[in-house]
Amino acid sequence: MPGRRRPASDRRRDFDDAFLPYTAAQARWEASRCLACHDAPCRSGCHAEVDVRHFVRLVRFDDLPGAAD
Repeated sequence: MPGRRRPASDRRRDFDDAFLPYTAAQARWEASRCLACHDAPCRSGCHAEVDVRHFVRLVRFDDLPGAAD
């Protein structure tokens, strides 16, 4: 699912993100693509030390408040 971009006419006036945030449905769809790898390279690649696999699972099963913690 491609990200939604803000119109160029809006982007040229500020330094806000070019891509709009996902809706809850889009986030669940993206999370459903996770393979839940045993070695989870996404976690070892995360400099913020987020448990990405757990975060994605929470999003996938619609626990957005839990994912935000």
